[in-house]
Amino acid sequence: MVVELSFEGLRRIALGEKQSSFLTKLDEGFYSNYREFLCSQEKSLEKSFSLDSVTVLENSRRVLKDIIKRREQKIFLKALNDYYANSVDSLGLAAQEKDLYSSIISLLVQHDGKTSFSSNSAPSQKKQEDGAVKLKILVNLPQFVGATQTIGPFRESQLVELPSLDAQLLLKREVAQKQ
Repeated sequence: MVVELSFEGLRRIALGEKQSSFLTKLDEGFYSNYREFLCSQEKSLEKSFSLDSVTVLENSRRVLKDIIKRREQKIFLKALNDYYANSVDSLGLAAQEKDLYSSIISLLVQHDGKTSFSSNSAPSQKKQEDGAVKLKILVNLPQFVGATQTIGPFRESQLVELPSLDAQLLLKREVAQKQ
C-alpha cells in the first residue's frame, strides 16, 4: 500500500489498524520513509519555528508509535497462527516487520524442534489432538484472530465448536459458555 507521507497518511494507517484485526499492507520502506519525513519536519522547524509545525511533528510521532505497537501485537499473533497453520507468509509487512516476523517463527521452530513447514508437521497434529470444544456464544462478536485461526463473527446464543485454545480465549473473557 503506497502511503502519502504526511500526518494524515499516518492517521489513515492508524485508523485501519484500529478497525481491523488484520494487518494493513505496507510498503517495505514504510518506516524508513516516515523516519525521513519526521527528520524533514524537524529540519523545517529549525529553519522556521511554529507551534502548528511542532504539534504536527509531535502528533506524527505519537501516531507512529501507536501504529508500531498495534502492528507488533498483530505480527506476534500472525506469526503464531501462521506457524500452527504451516503457512509462513510475510507479504505486506515492512522490512523491519519481516525481520520481527521471521525471528518469531524461528523461535517457535526452536521451541518446538520443528525443522520444516510441511502438512505432516507437529503443530497440526497438536491442534488435532487438542480437540474441539462446544460453546454457546453469550454476546455478538465480530471476526477476530484467535489463538489458532481467524474466527467469527458470532451472534448471541449461537452454538459453535472451536479448537480448545480458541475456546479457552472466549471462556476466559466470559463471552461464551461450555455446552
